[in-house]
Amino acid sequence: MARSFPPPSEQGTTAHAALFFALFPPPQTAARMAELARQLQRVHRLKGVPTAPDRLHCSLHRIDTQKRGPDWAAERAREAASRVQAEAFDVVFDRTASFGKFKHHFVLFGEPAALKAFRAALRTTLYYAELIDGRAAPFTPHVTLLYGGDHAVAEYPVTPIRWRVDAFDLVLSVRGEGHRHLGRWMLGA
Repeated sequence: MARSFPPPSEQGTTAHAALFFALFPPPQTAARMAELARQLQRVHRLKGVPTAPDRLHCSLHRIDTQKRGPDWAAERAREAASRVQAEAFDVVFDRTASFGKFKHHFVLFGEPAALKAFRAALRTTLYYAELIDGRAAPFTPHVTLLYGGDHAVAEYPVTPIRWRVDAFDLVLSVRGEGHRHLGRWMLGA
């Protein structure tokens, strides 16, 4: 089994790591999102740090790495992902707002039914792989455009941003180090 997480000798690194499944937009769509973030940061006079285009994503589900260890969780997540069967689908995000009680992240929202159905199928697979429990998990489809805004912004409609989702990724995010892509699985035509 290939190691996904840093070795234990790197003190504290895994304590600040998150393992999750996500959807990443194509580069040209990510560039449009990043430009929208810059424009709306000026319009709303938001402080904070815009998300780099290559980090823009819609999180699907976080995986608990504490229960049986991070490497077990990463390997089991890869196995589970290979069993997900779904067709490619379209997503649309059409409004922005602040999100998060205290940090005021600024996000792009959508209510794509196909995305919610795909996430439900992924959750079922993760449940049977013993990676999540059966409790309902709230899901608000969004892409974080800016982290740590200094004030809240009400919902604001934007020109819809669409993309065809034809793959999903397993990502390890280590604070201060960015994202490590641990796998990508293609969806059917």
